Amino acid sequence: MIECLKRDLVLNSTIKKLYPEEFVLPEIQKIYEELLEKKYDRRNFRKKLIKLDVIECLEKVSTNKNGRPAKLYKFKDIVEDKCLF
Repeated sequence: MIECLKRDLVLNSTIKKLYPEEFVLPEIQKIYEELLEKKYDRRNFRKKLIKLDVIECLEKVSTNKNGRPAKLYKFKDIVEDKCLF
């Protein structure tokens, strides 16, 4: 049961429904790491999402007051569902 849930949750359409329209990459990475119980390098994680062409960078930054502002991203309106990891 847990494995089926994990398999469904790593699809971009499922994550897209669970997350707000705009997000920073560390938020999405944390979700994947917790679901899959696996650590990902932050640079490789970003590259993979960009290479799969499922996210797009917005011309905005987060308003988080902790540390340096991060770029905001959003999932593209994709017709086909892709397994991200």
